[in-house]
Amino acid sequence: TLSPITFIVVIAASFKGTFSSLYGNQIHADLIVDSGSQGGGGFPTSVKDTISTVPGVTTVASSRYLGGCVLNSKAGKAAAADTSAPTDRGCSGTSAGVESPRGEQVLILGIDAPAIFDIYDIGAIRPSRSALRDDTLMVSKTAMDENGWKLGDTVDIRFTETRHFRIAATFDEAFAQGAYFVNLATFDEVATPAQRVDNNLFVRVDPNTTIAAVQHRIERSIKRAAPAATVEDLGTY
Repeated sequence: TLSPITFIVVIAASFKGTFSSLYGNQIHADLIVDSGSQGGGGFPTSVKDTISTVPGVTTVASSRYLGGCVLNSKAGKAAAADTSAPTDRGCSGTSAGVESPRGEQVLILGIDAPAIFDIYDIGAIRPSRSALRDDTLMVSKTAMDENGWKLGDTVDIRFTETRHFRIAATFDEAFAQGAYFVNLATFDEVATPAQRVDNNLFVRVDPNTTIAAVQHRIERSIKRAAPAATVEDLGTY
C-alpha cells in the first residue's frame, strides 16, 4: 500500500502525461498553467493573483492535492479490523514501534470553490455549488453510495492528526481520481506549509480575444515568479 506521500507523488507525476485521455472531457479551460513540479511542489499563491490581472483572462482557478486516510469508510474500517496488519504501518506512515492508525488512503483535492466549477465538469452538485464551506467536505456520489453516507454525515480523515468533516455536498463524477474535495482554506489548515501551493491553474479566456495572445501575456507575466511553469492550451496539454 502506498503511503499518503508516495500516493500524491504518483498522481502528480501522471497527471500531465495522461491528461487528455483521462480528464479532457471534464475540463472546460482554455489554458492550463502547469507548475512544472512532479509532486511536493507548485506555484506560490501569488501567481494566481498575477494571472487574474492579465488582459483577456476571465477566470483563473486552482487545484491542490493531498494524501489523506479515511478512517470510517467501508474500506477504512476493514483495514482497521485487519489484525494481521502491523500496528506500526498505517495512515501516519511506517515508524518501527510507533502505532499508526489504519484506514483507506485517498486523494484529497483542495479546490478553488465555487470558481473551479466553471472549469471542472463533475456532473450535478447537490445541494448547490456554494455549499462547500470551511471544515466541510464534498464527496462523490460513488463514495457516498459505497459507504452508505448521506448529506450531514461526518467523515473522519487522518492527516498528521484526525479531522472530522461534515459532508456538505455531493457530486456525480470524480475528478483526477479524487472523490473528496475541500475548499482551499480547509486544505491550508491540514496541509504542511510546503503543500500550500497551487499545482495547476486553469484559465478561461475572454471570447473577444485570442487564446494565443492571452497565453503569451501569461507567460511573460509569470516568467520571473515561476520560471519552470508552462502555459498550454487544453489540446496541447
